Amino acid sequence: MLLLNVREQRVVRSTELPVREVSNAVIPIQYSRFLMLSNQGWQICSVEFVCGEPLPTAWPVSVSPDGSRATMGGFRQQRWIELNPTYSSLQESWQNGTAITQAIMQAPDQTTAGIRIERFLSRRFPPIAGETGWLFATQSTTSFQVPGKQKVDLRIGGEARFVNSARVIGIKKDKATMVTLDGTMIYQVPGKLHARASFITCSSGQRFGIFELGYRGMSSWIDFGDENGAFNLARVRVFDVASGHQLFDHKWDPGHDQSFSIKPVMSPDGHRVAIVMRGQLLVYEIP
Repeated sequence: MLLLNVREQRVVRSTELPVREVSNAVIPIQYSRFLMLSNQGWQICSVEFVCGEPLPTAWPVSVSPDGSRATMGGFRQQRWIELNPTYSSLQESWQNGTAITQAIMQAPDQTTAGIRIERFLSRRFPPIAGETGWLFATQSTTSFQVPGKQKVDLRIGGEARFVNSARVIGIKKDKATMVTLDGTMIYQVPGKLHARASFITCSSGQRFGIFELGYRGMSSWIDFGDENGAFNLARVRVFDVASGHQLFDHKWDPGHDQSFSIKPVMSPDGHRVAIVMRGQLLVYEIP
């Protein structure tokens, strides 16, 4: 594990931690901390590389853009987790298929989390965490739900992410589409998305990015997403959330470089984007 000071271009701290070799095994959260998946489960770690007690599960995790909440779980059971430093120990039991969790309030500890389970969930698609609720996204539909209330159809489908507490970016007719939490369309990003497109968010909620893999030139007609990595186009774009104005655009040919599978990330304020390209970590400034 390396902690880098981007401005000074130096390594601040390094250590060895037992990280699982899966995608998204390290996820940044609020208060300069990160979630890490080890063989023991998910742990909250500080920038000093001090990690709390593991939550014994290896289920996928989705974190809200501001890093305050996460959903953790598989297809039949999920937990909604408060990623704040106000809880220090947890007690959990299961009764008749319902999770009963008691958070023991003690001295704040920044490497622990409070689990607040609104209800037992039984859904085919794991939810995507937001600050006030969840997104349930399938290939054709995306809905928003506040705990204890009815779902709202956002009239988008496929890949979808919260960009802040009030807006969601998704796909409608092969275009990136910004909507409000009641499904009102604000704007669409010009141009058709490639088959492998995903969204990048930052904690400020003021910018978002699109990461695409596909083909160009004579190969563009077979843009169906080659799982073996024979793409000849990788592209990262960054936009202003309020206006949809494009702020950054970078393209390259990944070839058979397997680092294409590492999704770019933005800094908390959205003024930097980090891209792993051909084994190098490149950080770009965005005005």
